[in-house]
Amino acid sequence: MNYFLANMLRWRPGAYLRSSSELFGWLLLRAAAQITSVVLLAKTLGAEDYGLFVTVLALASFFPPLVILGTPGEHGHLP
Repeated sequence: MNYFLANMLRWRPGAYLRSSSELFGWLLLRAAAQITSVVLLAKTLGAEDYGLFVTVLALASFFPPLVILGTPGEHGHLP
């Protein structure tokens, strides 16, 4: 039992764990920034204008994939 405990106490995280922890920290920071920007934007615009903004943003992000599908070339599916 003491051998197991001694090994556990000597364990140090490897490069993968350190890199994963750093990545996780940046993802948490990005999520906090997104939440903050959404709340500030919603408070600034008000309910009706924020709903209009989100609608326009959703429509603008919906159409580009449809355009790419009908475009011949590297990204399109037509010959």
